Amino acid sequence: MKNISKESLGRIKKTVILILVLCLFSLIGFKIGGIVSKKQFSDDTIARRWVDGKYGQAFYGVHVFAKKSEDQGLDVFARISIGEENDYFHDCGKIGAATDIRDAREKFGKIEANNQEIAIGEYKLARSKLESHR
Repeated sequence: MKNISKESLGRIKKTVILILVLCLFSLIGFKIGGIVSKKQFSDDTIARRWVDGKYGQAFYGVHVFAKKSEDQGLDVFARISIGEENDYFHDCGKIGAATDIRDAREKFGKIEANNQEIAIGEYKLARSKLESHR
């Protein structure tokens, strides 16, 4: 076996230590990212559906979601994306309230669309109002 100089051993030690430190920081970053994403992007989605419009198939993306209200329950909101390749949307605002996520899904989890309106549970939005964006 070939003798390894002290200089080579020193470089190997430094490389191993550097790799271990990078792995440690990567793990810490991964954990912090997971914690932050859970806080900011918790699964508050109640329902999501793309519906056809007069400007094309699957032109409107209905997103129903909940946020904790100031009292004990949840406030339920809806936002409708207009088209896929842009940031245009119709903000329905608060469309109702629920006691918890199960209650919210029961009340607002069904999205239906016809020629006159889009219905999210009992909330109704006239197509004429939604499709007046152009």
